[in-house]
Amino acid sequence: MLGLTNDLWRAGTAWLPVPVRVALFLMLVLVIVALMLPAALKYLGRALQIAQPAIKAILLYPEYLFTTAYRRVLGRTPFASLEYDRVAEAVVALAVRVGISLERAFAKRFRFPWKLMIAACALIIVVWYVQPALPRSIPAAFRSIGAGVTLQTARVDSWVNSGQWTDTPRVEYPSYDMPVPSPSPTSTEAMKKPRPSKRP
Repeated sequence: MLGLTNDLWRAGTAWLPVPVRVALFLMLVLVIVALMLPAALKYLGRALQIAQPAIKAILLYPEYLFTTAYRRVLGRTPFASLEYDRVAEAVVALAVRVGISLERAFAKRFRFPWKLMIAACALIIVVWYVQPALPRSIPAAFRSIGAGVTLQTARVDSWVNSGQWTDTPRVEYPSYDMPVPSPSPTSTEAMKKPRPSKRP
């Protein structure tokens, strides 16, 4: 299932640049977590309250079987069954309280921070394209931060496309290191100059 999801994602976003793909992925994740998760927790709390009798029956049924068999064999009720009943009642009451708390906590509609999310996605894209052109006059700490952002962006993109996390992504990401200077013309000409022959 995960492989099919990766294939669909690659097919649908292959034409997008790397930072745009990552920003789109993060946007989808944040929308799912921030909008769908609160609703799911709210309905979970309501379900815990409605399912109180079922939870109690599930917890007490093993104790009922054990107590019935114990009475048939020894003719008395085990002391542990009374303690188990108290513990089961406490667990059911705790589940109900958790359900009430969840329903109250997520009763109000969550206001999604759209502006903050758009700013974060825009920052990823801007850093990706601006970071390679940063001059050497900028402190190395800031250039390292930019390089780290681009590296993590490439890692996330590689993970989303392949389904496997790697520290060395196949996607080429911009680096803040300056390119190695080419050899000077003098040294190049010296390399091309033929060596004198040792023959007489």
